[in-house]
Amino acid sequence: MIEPIAAANWRAAVAFDPGTLELMARAYLGVGGSVRVALSADRVVGVIEEPVDVVDSKTAWVKRQIDEYVATDGAKPEFPGGAPLVLLTYKGAKSGQWRRTCLIGAEYEGEYLLVASYGGSDEHPAWYPNLVANPDAWLQVGAEVFPVRASTATSEEKPARWDYVVGLYRGYEGYQQKTSRDIPVVRLTRI
Repeated sequence: MIEPIAAANWRAAVAFDPGTLELMARAYLGVGGSVRVALSADRVVGVIEEPVDVVDSKTAWVKRQIDEYVATDGAKPEFPGGAPLVLLTYKGAKSGQWRRTCLIGAEYEGEYLLVASYGGSDEHPAWYPNLVANPDAWLQVGAEVFPVRASTATSEEKPARWDYVVGLYRGYEGYQQKTSRDIPVVRLTRI
């Protein structure tokens, strides 16, 4: 989770030693792994835990997509109809385990969009409730990996975003017709 930090001792650590800053950030978050520190001038504006021991999807075809995506920096696999794919790494709500999946995702007005369709199932895909519980995640778009914060598009925000993602993958229309569940559109903003 990104935590705003403005204490003078953090500013002193930034000026003194980046290694000390990372140790302080890990202690602050209570994690043993790597962290990324966001700086603005001489001030720490946030800290996010970097994923460690990431578990890829156990679904065979999704695991193949992940492997191919990583091996080609996103040039492959190609999704039917040419819809763009991204890798989402998120933290499990109960386990705390970092998990990775491959999803249709695209940039829209400075943010990235994902659709929690689960093929039109009456249940959300496993990644969605985890992202709601732990909205700070990591996104890979091509070769670039960066931290993001997730939020579900509101009823006012969703229509334009829904039209955009349906334009990328027409299957979403049929998925929504299959279920009474309102399929969420997830907004990912760089942090």
